[in-house]
Amino acid sequence: TTFIPRALIPDFQIINTSHHLDRNSDKKIKPDPTMYRDTLSFEANNGPTDFSEMELNFELKYNDSYDPFQDPGPKDDIANFQFEATAKHRADCRGQLVRYATEWFKRQHRHFGFTIFICGTFARFIRWDRAGAIVSARFDYRTDSRPLIAFLWRFSNSDRA
Repeated sequence: TTFIPRALIPDFQIINTSHHLDRNSDKKIKPDPTMYRDTLSFEANNGPTDFSEMELNFELKYNDSYDPFQDPGPKDDIANFQFEATAKHRADCRGQLVRYATEWFKRQHRHFGFTIFICGTFARFIRWDRAGAIVSARFDYRTDSRPLIAFLWRFSNSDRA
């Protein structure tokens, strides 16, 4: 089965990189599915994980409890709300996301990049740049997949700049 329909992401391919280290990296990290340009041939690149060619990455967690962030409720004081979850397994997940982004930006001269974080029934978009990250509110992609579909379509139809 296809993780994301090809018609939604023309000129791109999504590859399961979760079992393959990047052979050109000294880090022992293996991101979950990664989106690459369709023109990339993995036979020539010694394996499917290549941070220097990554266009977008996904991080998948099977359980909502691994979400490294927590959204404020309607009655929470936003100015004093702790958005970064503090439980160890949630902080570890956030650290994993940061390690992937750090390696990605070390290997490419880019101004920003995106991660789609899927955790149980929820998803978030993370926009990375060299100063940090902007994290979206989570949404239930099973009951409303429109944000995910719209993002992927817009991303894959944008120009390279």
